[in-house]
Amino acid sequence: TICEVGGGGIFLPAFGDAEQQWDSTIRSLLYGVALLYTFLGMSIVSDVFMGAIEAVTSKRKRVRVKSRSGGVRYVTQSVWNSTVANLTLMALGSSAPEILLAIIELLGDDVFSGELGPSTIVGSAAFNLLVIIASCIMAIPDGQVRSVRAHLVFKVTAVWSIFAYMWLLVIVEFSSPGIIDIWEAVLTFMFLPLLVLTSYIVDRYEDRERKKLRQKARASSQLKRSESCISAVSEAEEYHDLKLHHRSTGIRMLTGGMPKSFERAASKVGNLATVKIEADVTLGFSEPMFHVDLSTTDLVSLELKRWGDTSGPLQVKLDRGLGSLPEASVDMPEYVSMEPQQIVQTVEVSLKTKDRGYMRFALVEPLALPTPDDGTRRSHAKSLKASVAPHQQYTYLVATEPPESLCEEGWLSFMTDSLDVKHGITKQTVTFPIFRLGGSRGSVSVKCRTQRLSAVPGFDYEEVDTELCFEDGEVVREVSVVLLQKRIGESNDSFQIILSDVEGGAEFCQIDDGGQDGRCILTVTIANENRDAGLLLSLLDKLFDMDFVQDVGHRWYEQIYCVFLCGGSEEAQKDATVGDWTMHLALFPWKMLYAITCPPPVTTWACFTLSMFHIGVVTAVVCDLASLFGCVLGIEDSTTAITFVAFGTSLPDLFASRSAAVNDDDADACIVNVTGSNAVNVFMGVGLSWTIGAIYWSVTGATDAWQLRYAGQGYPDGSFVVKGDSLAFSIIVFTIAAAICLLVLRLRRRAFGGELGGPYGAKVFAASLLVMLWIWYISLSVWNSRSKRSGEEQIVAILGATGVIVGLILVVGVGLNLVKALTIQHDEDQDFGEPWDSTDCGNSEAQGLTPSTRLSRVSLSQHTLASAPKSRKSRSHTRSGSLSPDLRRAAEDETDDLLSAIRGMRGDLARWSHTLDQLEHQLLSRGKAGVRASVTSVRDSAAAVLGGLLMGSRSFSALQQASLRDGSFNKADQCGSDDEAALLPVPALARGRCGSTFHD
Repeated sequence: TICEVGGGGIFLPAFGDAEQQWDSTIRSLLYGVALLYTFLGMSIVSDVFMGAIEAVTSKRKRVRVKSRSGGVRYVTQSVWNSTVANLTLMALGSSAPEILLAIIELLGDDVFSGELGPSTIVGSAAFNLLVIIASCIMAIPDGQVRSVRAHLVFKVTAVWSIFAYMWLLVIVEFSSPGIIDIWEAVLTFMFLPLLVLTSYIVDRYEDRERKKLRQKARASSQLKRSESCISAVSEAEEYHDLKLHHRSTGIRMLTGGMPKSFERAASKVGNLATVKIEADVTLGFSEPMFHVDLSTTDLVSLELKRWGDTSGPLQVKLDRGLGSLPEASVDMPEYVSMEPQQIVQTVEVSLKTKDRGYMRFALVEPLALPTPDDGTRRSHAKSLKASVAPHQQYTYLVATEPPESLCEEGWLSFMTDSLDVKHGITKQTVTFPIFRLGGSRGSVSVKCRTQRLSAVPGFDYEEVDTELCFEDGEVVREVSVVLLQKRIGESNDSFQIILSDVEGGAEFCQIDDGGQDGRCILTVTIANENRDAGLLLSLLDKLFDMDFVQDVGHRWYEQIYCVFLCGGSEEAQKDATVGDWTMHLALFPWKMLYAITCPPPVTTWACFTLSMFHIGVVTAVVCDLASLFGCVLGIEDSTTAITFVAFGTSLPDLFASRSAAVNDDDADACIVNVTGSNAVNVFMGVGLSWTIGAIYWSVTGATDAWQLRYAGQGYPDGSFVVKGDSLAFSIIVFTIAAAICLLVLRLRRRAFGGELGGPYGAKVFAASLLVMLWIWYISLSVWNSRSKRSGEEQIVAILGATGVIVGLILVVGVGLNLVKALTIQHDEDQDFGEPWDSTDCGNSEAQGLTPSTRLSRVSLSQHTLASAPKSRKSRSHTRSGSLSPDLRRAAEDETDDLLSAIRGMRGDLARWSHTLDQLEHQLLSRGKAGVRASVTSVRDSAAAVLGGLLMGSRSFSALQQASLRDGSFNKADQCGSDDEAALLPVPALARGRCGSTFHD
């Protein structure tokens, strides 16, 4: 073995047998540092690997479908289903080191099974499920919660994750102890597609249920919207994109690099009033858009107006511009004339199509015609100057079949799924209209960006990433895209303009491309006018897309250049600290190596293959280093695997999950990712490696090497031997810890409405419990690995350790209650601090706080009702001043009642606020039962709050009446003195403490 003289691993020891003679202390230090440094390199290449996976899974295709009019249209669909991608390529990307470690260990040891790979998978699962989730629970700000949105998918992956490790226990210890048969290994690997299939089915079912709930909610609330205008955002795709983002962000946080930020600028339209027009007569369209309903008529009237001198006739040319309607389908006059004194002219346009679309019209070549004067042919036309108003020169004719009913804010559409634009060797700017139909009430904003298909940004077109704003009553906005020159013979290319994230109440039409995913997509094809001019150049461009080759070269150069910059950009380098520079210089060799040898992610499968190869090489080095490190310290491979190796391979996931917990609105990227990856690790990592081993030994039989290892131990000749003593015990302990963890998450969801976050004390308790479970798992596994106890002793150890963990849970719970009690006692001896300014309640909009968030912050602040003491008797004795003993006793009793009522109100208000915040998620995930439970919870909380307010009002009125009867303060000045203000339990009431005001 690698630990013995003459032995070796795949790459190490680097100095051969001479390395075995070094001092063990020096060797342990060197191996430990090298192992840590290799983990950092693995994180960097994993970032490259995740970029390639993002490029692969984000691929989209155009699918031919039947249109509503019976024709053919093309819509955009993802090549990869989000659920399938999350459980295959995404799981491979996040768990590639653990999976490859199991395979490389097997192949590197003559296809004999080892402990490092399987134990690392189990240890990584424990770290992910216990430590990472504990970290995510604490990362949420106090009082806030994050819940799993795809709850059914979470349940499926959670069940599969528990089943996966229980299945390992069955085949290692019970089915064929110590031996893995071919059917067991193959079945283990085949569980992976079964996991993907069940998750996909559940995800589709959950998505259909969400859509049904939306429709029922709108029907019940009498929001009569057409089905074609339902904004159905695809939560699965959103989760998939966020998962990629947080994984990349976590790795770059670990290695000293952060992603660049993108600035978005809103496009603006000039004001007609600010444009100076020097002309005697001005022409223009009266409206920016004219709409025709194809279901009722095929005629539409365009209205022209003129301003200024109306004494003479005018003529203007009506020019057709870019549009999706064929020119042959539009019948209209070429010139439009206006008689003297005529201000408005109507132009009839006839449509010969049943397909929806649009066409742009422009007024060009305005001409003031000669006018007869006093019966003669004398003309004064030369003295008149005619022009077209710049902002009324264009109008759009929109032909569509509107939905049965429309929302008042309108729905946004390109009115076509695809558009061809002729383009040549000169650079040009093309404008694409976005229509707001069915309503135009209020302001609406929408994000607009371009997405590459075959066209390459920077070589075929200039990218656009902006936000468009529709003002109240505005029905048309335009986005401009610059098309760069096309070479002679270059093929046609296409790109997409995507609208998303609409705000202000407007919606996307579901029949549009991307409408079912909460988007609106226009595919633009750049048709080269000189494509057929060079046949040889056209053939070469088809074989080798020169724009793509140049783009890859440019990106590769930028990738290498950014390695020299601390933080990956010039902006980040300006703000870099000493620590940032230290990490940058330390990891510079890794970054430079992968920047040179791995192509940019835009190359998709090329980057995917090369980065996976690098991960495999680094994993082989980790395998050797971990074995050497364990040899020097005298610990088993299984112990090294569940501690050092599992921690190193899971560290990027820790940063990624914390980032997702803080920035996402749900806990899917934190929790569902963990349960899904844990199951995939077993089915892919263990299943694939054991399948290779079982098939290999069934074919080769018992070789000399096999006889040397297993002869006389009772194993059948040529069998694939897996000694699972330590592995089986580790699986049992992990399964118990995993079950407790899932139970804790379930209880937290029921208690606080979400798995992550909650009150501070509850967060500390849950996180401490999960960390203690991880320590419990590590301690028992290490004990078993070193002691080699029998099965009965292992059971006793598990039961005894379980009692210890239960005791620790009780200690933590008691400790938290003790800290809370000491805090309350401390608050009784001190003032409340700065009074709460009641004007803050009215400034929630200025501070960007929603009412529920403001209520949550107020209820959790240390200067509010949360820190109110249970009794104020000690303070009332010292600060009661001139109050009589009877009044003082009455005040004390009434104040205690008031405090009790307010404390109850505080809890009810917090629960009510939280229930309202979570109501939307419950509507989408729990069905009818969840809706009834939410409504019941809100109703009960509202009743409790109203009861508390009534009790508080009566108590305060009784206190005021007792004070007035005693005559301690003047009825004309009901706000009283400072001594009487001391009786009030809330500083805000002490500042403005007129009893009648509070009562009202």
